Amino acid sequence: MSDFSLNESEDEENITGNDTFFCYYATWATYRSGNGKVDIENIDPHLCTHVIYTFVGLQPTGEVKIIDSWHDYSLNGLNRFINLKKQNPSLKLLLAMGGWNEGSTTYSNVANSPSLRSAMATNVVNFCKTYGFDGFDLDWEYPGQRGGAASDRVAFIELLKELRTKLEREGLILTTAVGASAHFITSSYNAAEMVKYVNYILLMTYDLRSAYDGVTGQNSPLYSSPKESSSVATYNMHSAVNAWIQAGATASQLVLGIPLYGKSFTLASASNNGLGARSSGPGPKGPYTDEPGTLNYIEVCEKLIQGGWTTVWDDDQKVPYSYKGTEWIGYDNAESVKGKTEYAKSRGLGGVMIYSLEQDDVYGACGGGKYPLMNSIKSALSGSSGGGGTTTTTTTQKPGQTTSSTTTTSTSTTTTTSAPPPSGSLCQSVGSVRDPNNCSIYYVCEKNPAGGYKQTQFDCKTLCFDTAKNVCNWCYSVSC
Repeated sequence: MSDFSLNESEDEENITGNDTFFCYYATWATYRSGNGKVDIENIDPHLCTHVIYTFVGLQPTGEVKIIDSWHDYSLNGLNRFINLKKQNPSLKLLLAMGGWNEGSTTYSNVANSPSLRSAMATNVVNFCKTYGFDGFDLDWEYPGQRGGAASDRVAFIELLKELRTKLEREGLILTTAVGASAHFITSSYNAAEMVKYVNYILLMTYDLRSAYDGVTGQNSPLYSSPKESSSVATYNMHSAVNAWIQAGATASQLVLGIPLYGKSFTLASASNNGLGARSSGPGPKGPYTDEPGTLNYIEVCEKLIQGGWTTVWDDDQKVPYSYKGTEWIGYDNAESVKGKTEYAKSRGLGGVMIYSLEQDDVYGACGGGKYPLMNSIKSALSGSSGGGGTTTTTTTQKPGQTTSSTTTTSTSTTTTTSAPPPSGSLCQSVGSVRDPNNCSIYYVCEKNPAGGYKQTQFDCKTLCFDTAKNVCNWCYSVSC
């Protein structure tokens, strides 16, 4: 088997544009009621570039395991899903294997056996071809953990090699969903090797806080907050993206995961209702998910329109939270998903991913139109264009805002280059560096798989880059 890099492949999917929009669809939504019930036919095939069918499992023999035979076979779910391409022939449809409930033991056993790895790859390809899928998403949660073995970190790469080799022969793409926090990189993933064999790495940048932490916290904050303990300072999207890039991942292959659900808490005291407030456990179940501590966006918005809630925009973490009595919910809305999407574009990432589409307000029940969060993401993705080596964004930065984050539209230009900038070769390590000839210009330095560093230029426009704080700041506050 030969090693290969994505840069050497001529696949359409390797011409990476950051308008890529992956959307998971959880098939069990068909069993819900009311506004929570979402069937395949309710999926808008024009919102996402890729839709992922969730989930199938893995047999100990390496064969594909059907988890829900009633939906997949009796209700003809697999074929109905593929029929979405009749409405949008350019839509890419992927099959996801794994998920939390599958655990790790079977995947570990298969990955550590050369013969079973080969059998699994062959079976996956045959299954995808039988039904007409365009690719395969491996969602093993997580190598080396939850019943896995210490050898899984190496075996995972061997499994990706086997899958990529056989999928690529049939023109099929390979993605993998990964635990996003930095500790997973140490225990589960060799990022620098992964990018050689996958088309995209889907970062599960959510579930970063739990209702069992004892204090309120955001499910998927964009940035850290000084209001929280330093022990959770890296539990945010920005830190996760930085960790993966510093570990050797290519930015254009990283896809930022955005949840369409929130986490709810029961406050220990109704009078203490901010971020980091003491909590006594998860919030009450929602009517559709029936799961304490977790609420789909449709469940959140239906609560809010009933009235009596106080909603706060956290300008540190760039996400909202709402509280009423002793119930506290951290979640995403149209504004926060737009900001996260703009952030992904500003960092030159391969696109965004949502988990999952049926959690949106699919029917427009809350007055914001159908699929309000997904439409906000799509609008933000199409607001500027880019791909390959150059990305142009229409964003600006506010004073004190973290490096590469974006807010309102303006005219900032981001240029990714392999050659040195006009002022000379500035990138000597991973991080950020200011242009010595222009205090408004700075470069984000990332490892280049071909050697050296890739430089991405950012412009603070009327502001100056503050090297002490690593942000755009008022020029009078910056030593240039």
